Amino acid sequence: MSNENQCKLISRIAKHLCTSKNTIMLLWTENKSPAGNIGRIEAYDYEGNLVINLIDKDLLPHKGKQVIVRNCLFTRPIKGTVKNIENNVVTVSDHEFILVEHEKRRFLRVFLDQPINGIVNIGMIDINIKIFDISEEGVGFFSFCDKDLLRFMGSTLKVSFVLDNKNYMNMPGRFAWISKYGYNKYMGGIQMKPSVDQRYAILSFLTKYMYKVEENLLKILECV
Repeated sequence: MSNENQCKLISRIAKHLCTSKNTIMLLWTENKSPAGNIGRIEAYDYEGNLVINLIDKDLLPHKGKQVIVRNCLFTRPIKGTVKNIENNVVTVSDHEFILVEHEKRRFLRVFLDQPINGIVNIGMIDINIKIFDISEEGVGFFSFCDKDLLRFMGSTLKVSFVLDNKNYMNMPGRFAWISKYGYNKYMGGIQMKPSVDQRYAILSFLTKYMYKVEENLLKILECV
């Protein structure tokens, strides 16, 4: 895809996201560790920049930082550079689609329009998480927690959440990776071990979700 066509597609999707309630993820690295924030695209300005309002005002990338923008409607991750920061509003310029090496996964993974609330149980400890992506054998999550989650790396755990407001998932797993940033803030991935029925429910959810994404993309392209 040429750079001009990329810009056109990004602008169409971004303008649609400005009027929707869909969340996006902004990802970057701090001290070589993953960091991120959830927010919404407020504008695609006249200079062709993405203007993003982030939820956590205490966790922002620095000006000049390279960042990744994720949303299910973007067919690939978008890489850009932080041009400006004002309060919790970040302006991202020089953006383009990229193929990130870790995106070459064994399982289909979707980034969610709205995070799903979940709970991780380790022994007598319950940890609230917000799930921002999901595959048939894993989830990505954010958590604000006063426990030191780093010490639980590799530990056996239980993760529970609800899909489609009806399918209750409760299955064993482990932290595949965890990164701490800010005060008691964590980002990580959980490798899950679903039963046959749970795997079927997750695959059904992923299939329906991808159909919805395709329908939305077609509508966006038809309206232009």
